[in-house]
Amino acid sequence: MSQTRQLNLGSFISFKSIELASGEVHPMNITGQFFICTESSDQFKMSIDDGEEFQMELGLRFRLLGDDIYSQLTFRNDTEDTLTLSFYAGAADMDDARLNSLIEHQIAVGYRALSTRVVPGDTSIDADETLTFIGLNGGTRRKQIVVSNSELTADLKLLDSDDEEFDTVFPRQKWTMETDATIKVYNPNLVAMAINVSEFYYLS
Repeated sequence: MSQTRQLNLGSFISFKSIELASGEVHPMNITGQFFICTESSDQFKMSIDDGEEFQMELGLRFRLLGDDIYSQLTFRNDTEDTLTLSFYAGAADMDDARLNSLIEHQIAVGYRALSTRVVPGDTSIDADETLTFIGLNGGTRRKQIVVSNSELTADLKLLDSDDEEFDTVFPRQKWTMETDATIKVYNPNLVAMAINVSEFYYLS
């Protein structure tokens, strides 16, 4: 790593794109403190000044400590194919929030695009009976399930696929969960109960 220190380097950012043949070593005279790889067709090796090589890939970044700066970056393609990469370097700092923005956008689009249909379920359950809802209907998976307890005093139990109790639906309450897992509804009481189960399934 460079031993040079410069307190008043000034802020600047450079953007570079290079192509490396298999086995090619490419030194570049660049002065700066930070580096971020924004595009790369594969992993590659790089070194700072006369330091040791290290592995680098798309999305990784570094910033030298304190006032340390580098004056040369060397890239080596240790793969069997031609490699292209792009990066920002300089004496400033940069945050790459594109991935988070893309994920948030895809989630928002996904929620708007995936329509659902309602499948009404049971409205009563006998004493000591267990109802099973497997999360599949007509070849499509469930998005959400709602279990309502219409009773005034009796509790309703919820079990997983292994018959392990994990929650209770109290009187005059409802339980909602986004899941396609198997859900079992159990009546532990000595009398039948009035309930309501509704499932929401994706259209495809």
